[in-house]
Amino acid sequence: MKTLLALLLLIPSLSWGKMKTLNEILKIRDMSDKTSVLYVLQRCSGLFATGWDHIVDQNPSVAEGLLYNSRLLTYKASLLYEAPNLSEEEKLQEQVQASQNFQKIYTDIFTENWINNGAYFEGTWVESDLSVCTEVVNMFGN
Repeated sequence: MKTLLALLLLIPSLSWGKMKTLNEILKIRDMSDKTSVLYVLQRCSGLFATGWDHIVDQNPSVAEGLLYNSRLLTYKASLLYEAPNLSEEEKLQEQVQASQNFQKIYTDIFTENWINNGAYFEGTWVESDLSVCTEVVNMFGN
C-alpha cells in the first residue's frame, strides 16, 4: 500500500497526456482488487473536485453536487484504504491528498482545453471519465 501511495504522490509530475481513460483502466485492471477500486475512487473524486472548482461561481447548485460527490468518494476511499498504523482521520487525509493530485491533472486538462477550444472538457476523453465517475457515484445510491 505504501508503494501505491508513493506512486500517487508522483502523479502530478507525470504527463497527463499519457494518462489512460478510466474506460481503459477498467478494461485492464481487476476491479475485485481493492487497489484498483481505490484508484478509481481517488481519480473520480479528483475529477468531481475539478468540476466543482471550475463552475462554483457560475452554477453554485451544480457545483454543490460535484463537491458532494468528490467528498463522498474520498470518504469511501478512506474506508477502503488499508493502513493499520494510521487513524481514520489520517487515512481520510491521505485520500484527500490523492484526490487533490488527480485534481491537479484534471485542472491542467481543463485549462488547456479552455484555451484551445473554449470548453473545459467537452470534446476530450474526460467526457468518458465523467460518465464512468457518475456511474461510480450512482453505485452508492446518489
